[in-house]
Amino acid sequence: MLALLLLGNAAGGGEEPGAAGRWQGEIELPGNALEVIVDLAAGDGGAWGGQITIPAQGLDGFPLSAVEVDGRSVSFRMEGVAGQPAFAGQLAEDGQSIEGEFSQGAGRVRFRLARRGDTDFVPAAPATATPELAALAGTWRGQLDVPGQTLRLELRVAVGDGGVLDARFGSPDQGNTDMRVSRLERDGRKVTVNLDYLNARFEGTLNEDGTTITGDWHQGGGTLPLTLTRDPDDATE
Repeated sequence: MLALLLLGNAAGGGEEPGAAGRWQGEIELPGNALEVIVDLAAGDGGAWGGQITIPAQGLDGFPLSAVEVDGRSVSFRMEGVAGQPAFAGQLAEDGQSIEGEFSQGAGRVRFRLARRGDTDFVPAAPATATPELAALAGTWRGQLDVPGQTLRLELRVAVGDGGVLDARFGSPDQGNTDMRVSRLERDGRKVTVNLDYLNARFEGTLNEDGTTITGDWHQGGGTLPLTLTRDPDDATE
C-alpha cells in the first residue's frame, strides 16, 4: 500500500526560460518507460521546491527534497523512498527540456523531461509546531494487517529550530521510512496524519496518557484498523 519502487513559474519578458514550470517526460526503465510529471518553483526566499507525480504508481504531488538549480544544472531527490531516488540533469539551452540520469539504489538510467508550461505549485513554508503538535514529538510504531502480509509503520515527529515541525511516515518493511507528512493535525485528542500524495490518511484518538493513537488507516477507498504506540522514551503527556 505504501511501496514506491521506481526501479523494481516560467520566466517572462523575453528572458531565457529557467527551470521553473511544469515538466512531463519519462524515466527510461529497462523494457518500458515510466511517465513522470514534475513541478519546480522558487519560493519567496529564493529556495527551490518541487513535487513529482507518477500516474502509473498512483503517486500525486510527492514532495521533492534537495531541489537545486545552478545555472543549467537541475537536481532533486525523493527523500524517504526506498533506494533514495534522485534526478540529476541539464536544462537545454532553449529551456525546453531537462535530460540526465535517474538513480535508485545501484540502478542508473536516463530520464528526459519536456516543458509543459507554467506551474501553480508554490513551495510550502515550513509548518510551525503548536503546543498540541509538539506534545506528539517522538516515534510512534504500529502494524497494518493488509491481505497477505503485516506491514510495520512508523510516524516520527520532531520539533526543530524556531519551532519548525518535522513529521515523517513510512514502512520499514518497504524501505520507505522517511516520507514527509503532508499535514499533521490535532484537535484535542483527535490526531490526523495526511499523506496527500498517496491519497492516504490515518485518523485516530490519542489516549489520556498520550501513549497510543487508535484509529483507522484510509487509502484508495479502503479502511483498516491501526494503532500507533509511542516509544516509551519519548512520552511527554
